[in-house]
Amino acid sequence: MQTILSRFFFTGSTPERLGTTRILLGFGLIPFNILEFHTLLHIDLQGPSYFYLDPVWYFQLLGIEYHHPYIVLGSFVLLLCTTVAFIVGWRTRPAAVLMLLLILYLLGARDSIAGDVHHRYVIPFHILLFFALSRCGEVMSVDTRRSGESVSLSEWEVSWPIQASQVYLASFYFWSGLAKLRMSGLDWISGGERIQDLLLSRAMRFGPAGEGELSGSMIALWAAQFPTLLEAVTVGTLAFELCFPVLLVLRRTAVRLIFLIGVTFFHIVNFILINVQFLFLPVVFVLFFDLSNPLRPVKRRVVAFAKSRRALLEWHR
Repeated sequence: MQTILSRFFFTGSTPERLGTTRILLGFGLIPFNILEFHTLLHIDLQGPSYFYLDPVWYFQLLGIEYHHPYIVLGSFVLLLCTTVAFIVGWRTRPAAVLMLLLILYLLGARDSIAGDVHHRYVIPFHILLFFALSRCGEVMSVDTRRSGESVSLSEWEVSWPIQASQVYLASFYFWSGLAKLRMSGLDWISGGERIQDLLLSRAMRFGPAGEGELSGSMIALWAAQFPTLLEAVTVGTLAFELCFPVLLVLRRTAVRLIFLIGVTFFHIVNFILINVQFLFLPVVFVLFFDLSNPLRPVKRRVVAFAKSRRALLEWHR
């Protein structure tokens, strides 16, 4: 068993894959951050600071009681800047740590205003934590190019952050499926009634409002009229959540791609019908693919451009 676990967690990846995964995750986090925190920017910067009526637990622990619009705006801009630093590999580990702290602050500010704790950042947050603890910033990064030193990473060093992130992601979906069965049993899928009630409540909540009605509410109202279809959707949802860990042992790219396209479609439909904002969460699915090979020609062009630029500067001198 120990050999199997060691082989799973500490083999199978390359430095190029680790660097490519870091870059793609960073690019995906930019729209994710904007979607999550853009509502905080609607607050009047010239308006007064005010008390949080229901601060999250760590705001209570730290004694954070006021909402300051300028601090929130500055934190949001800094989060985007550190995400770019994470992408290009400039001070990668400090950038990732600062991203984690900024996410916690902005999450606390948003949830202390809304009075409702959301969990959309749980997966990206912990994956970012794994990468912050790894040596992902020592490959395909600005820091490595500036130092001019060749970095040699062992296979276990480049494999464990990707494999640990995969396990965490798969377990999140798996435990979500088990929670449905534990709380509701098979009643959760019978007749699609739970999904139907949810669609109707969302349709009424976001529903007809004259010219300003949301398009998603009408689609949800229409879909709620087909209980057989909804029952198939609930069965499919439970099936992919419980079967998600299978991706850890199925290594065929085509199988993984088909499965994850289905999961992505599920998140898109949820966003449209019931405004569950996991829309950009599928960006973390890059963890299951080695995209370093398709990007190698791009990497060669970037390196060639950097060398030619350096040679041109030296010639001018």
